[in-house]
Amino acid sequence: MAAAGMVGFAPVALAEDDDEPPLAEEMDEISGALKSLRRLKRDPERWSKSAAAIRKGADHCVKAMTMVPKEIEALPDGPAKVKAMADSRRLMALMLAGFCELELAFL
Repeated sequence: MAAAGMVGFAPVALAEDDDEPPLAEEMDEISGALKSLRRLKRDPERWSKSAAAIRKGADHCVKAMTMVPKEIEALPDGPAKVKAMADSRRLMALMLAGFCELELAFL
């Protein structure tokens, strides 16, 4: 459940020519994976589907961790930018840990 609260704090990706930045697309997939849990019945026979949905969200979280948020990219090079990037990765890692805890709960 901790992962659900963190999705709102995730950074936004670099703007590109596409309609939606890659990081934003990954964050949408993460959100969709969490939302799919609400639609699944709380039936032990469905737990494998729940675990699969969580695993999908975790996979997108790993992809998102490799991307640089546009706010951080805009910062001038220096200690503040390095610290911001480290904090961004830390927050994404916490979200990934939350996904892993949820997956374990369903297995």
